[in-house]
Amino acid sequence: MHSEPADRIVQALSVALMNGTVYFPEHRRVAEASKEAAAALDLHFQGRESFVLGVVKGLLIVDGAPLYDLSVRAHRLMDVIGERGGFGIRFSRGITADEIVALVKALLQARTRSAEEFNALLAHREIVHAALQVKPLREAPPQEAASSGREPAPPREDCIAESGEPCVEVYTWALGGIRDFVGNLKRDRKVSLTQTQDIAVRLTDALARDRNGFVAMASVKDYDSYTFNHSVNACIYATAVAEQLMTDKKELVAVAQAALLHDVGKILIPDEVLFKPGALSDAEWTVMRQHPVLGAKILMEAQGAAEIAINVAFGHHLRYDQQGYPSLAMPITVDPLTQLVNVIDVYEALTAKRPYKKPFTPERAADVLLRGVGSEFNPLCVDLFLRHFGIFPPGTPVRLTDGSEGAVATTNPCDAAHPVVHVTRDADGGVPDRPMIVDTAEKLPGGGYRLEIACSAAALQARTQSGAPA
Repeated sequence: MHSEPADRIVQALSVALMNGTVYFPEHRRVAEASKEAAAALDLHFQGRESFVLGVVKGLLIVDGAPLYDLSVRAHRLMDVIGERGGFGIRFSRGITADEIVALVKALLQARTRSAEEFNALLAHREIVHAALQVKPLREAPPQEAASSGREPAPPREDCIAESGEPCVEVYTWALGGIRDFVGNLKRDRKVSLTQTQDIAVRLTDALARDRNGFVAMASVKDYDSYTFNHSVNACIYATAVAEQLMTDKKELVAVAQAALLHDVGKILIPDEVLFKPGALSDAEWTVMRQHPVLGAKILMEAQGAAEIAINVAFGHHLRYDQQGYPSLAMPITVDPLTQLVNVIDVYEALTAKRPYKKPFTPERAADVLLRGVGSEFNPLCVDLFLRHFGIFPPGTPVRLTDGSEGAVATTNPCDAAHPVVHVTRDADGGVPDRPMIVDTAEKLPGGGYRLEIACSAAALQARTQSGAPA
């Protein structure tokens, strides 16, 4: 599990690079972000001598743990590291904000042919506490059994499809595609579903190659592009369930496209309502509740829209008891996919970061789903969702009952609360010498679980911020 300072470091560096790209390296926004990065590094160095930010297969890596969420937002940072021939950037204790500004300038302007040349340039510019690192600190040994006594899991590269295409690359491509689709529709008021069809096909193919990697990517939430992330995440969740239930590729792509377009009606909702940084008034809620009907109309007017997509757009807020919206003159039959998207839509909304609310932890969001079974949610759909993604979906940072930390690797379809965890920090806070895989569903001979999840990282952070014991 990576630390909050690590998150702050990566975010600040990314902001500094982006502002240096959009404006110029000497701009005050670069200096402000560099100051934030230096402060976060100082906090990190209270217990360590160095900080290595690596890039492996399109993912940012800190202390051996992939930063799925930040990898999506830190393209420029990853690009400049790769362009200079490095594995990552190594920061040393004592780095200053001025050095980070100079580093940003060098990353953006220097056109060196190798990491060695780039590091020589940094030394010439008196940047002594940062350098490109050519190789990882240590090579990861083959994956092997851990303390749980399980057989070693089949070797698998983190978040990488068989084609060599990283999950993060496909995910961010899909985000850009749905963003372009929405922009074109807002501008021209003409609906062409070709682009969303392409996104559905590519995501379906990629999910078949690396399901857990893409489910982990679905944890990404972003303030400014929440609508786009939400659409792609809903597509990933729905398709991941559907691919376990159907074999026809054409039908599976139709499911993916329907989930991707479930909120298409929000395109016609005014931005001041859609992106209001606070609770909606009654009048604004009346406007917001129009989006299912608007979405169905948009798709009915579009050439080639599948019936299932129209149904999902219209009915994903109806609830299982049909007490949601739009209001109905008489009960209707709602298909199972629409009811599954209803579950996914609520889960996504609960766990999303928004300016006016804190995200629910995974365990709290799962509890909401379970409490709504039979009224708000179809019981079978909740069961399918939790069976496939668990209380803690793949990629969720967690703490175990012995104090060790890691990220969920795979779910346990027979036990939603007890997935397989990749441990990245032992109980003493150190990095394990070898990969550790713990099956939290394993039980002791006398009964009870050998090692369980104590809480998610989000729950742990919430406790810490509230002053409760960690």
